[in-house]
Amino acid sequence: MTCDCGTQLSVIPRLSGMTVQCPACAAELPVPITEERRIIVEEPAPAQKSIPLPAAPTVELPQQPTPELQPLFRTLQQWIDEHDVSPTLSQLRQLLDVDLDELLQQLQQLVQEGFVEHDRSQARGLRILDADERAAMAFALTAPLDPFAAPASPPAGGSSAASAASPSTQSEPTVSAASPVPNQKPAPVARTRHALTVQLLASEMLQQQLQRNQVRDAHREQLAILLDVLFHNGGRGDRAGICRDVQIPELRYNGFIAMMQRILNVESTSVLEQRDSGRFLQLHLPLLKRLFQLTDQT
Repeated sequence: MTCDCGTQLSVIPRLSGMTVQCPACAAELPVPITEERRIIVEEPAPAQKSIPLPAAPTVELPQQPTPELQPLFRTLQQWIDEHDVSPTLSQLRQLLDVDLDELLQQLQQLVQEGFVEHDRSQARGLRILDADERAAMAFALTAPLDPFAAPASPPAGGSSAASAASPSTQSEPTVSAASPVPNQKPAPVARTRHALTVQLLASEMLQQQLQRNQVRDAHREQLAILLDVLFHNGGRGDRAGICRDVQIPELRYNGFIAMMQRILNVESTSVLEQRDSGRFLQLHLPLLKRLFQLTDQT
């Protein structure tokens, strides 16, 4: 079924006749009653209640950097305003009279709080995020996943999921393979769970990081998919491929990566960082293995 906002929903048969909530615009949508379900629905029964999506905890990014980060943020802001380009790390060190380790730690905190983007592959890779980008980051940390999303990969031969379903589910409203769907993304590439992903997810340190950052189950699964993608590609992934495989819109990419960095970049290390102005993601495998005490598996 399709919401007025254009979002495609695939609804399980037992919700026939009920009301569901669109994950994109929160509109309540009545689910069409199938012939099989109509007989049951027409019998006297208690009124059906709508099934809302689970509420996500509110996440608010800080409005201003903390007092200890204010000097760096103001200096960076003034330099960019005057020169229309970011300063180098050497120039920041001279202006602020701090050592490199302290400067990198403060920059990492500004990145995690959504004030600055830092591309370490460039000498002048610092950029202050605007209000829209920070709002997108906050949305990425709070928006729940769509529980009614269609299966990721269609069966071989181009047949739709409805054609492979049993007779009891073929009456469920679906979008045929020939129907035009605007802005439809290609299905993610099926991958087996990498041995390092299994080992990392079971590590005590990662579990502590997940609890410390209050990571929900849906985002834990996204983390596992991201790790699989990076491990299968030697620690590197491109923005478009990650959005496809993790199944997130590009608008949520920066916020999603910022959340993954808070989990993996233990003690302000650079285990996971963006490269080439955010076009690529780099996972530093030796550092990851050392911090999380992983054995060298392939």
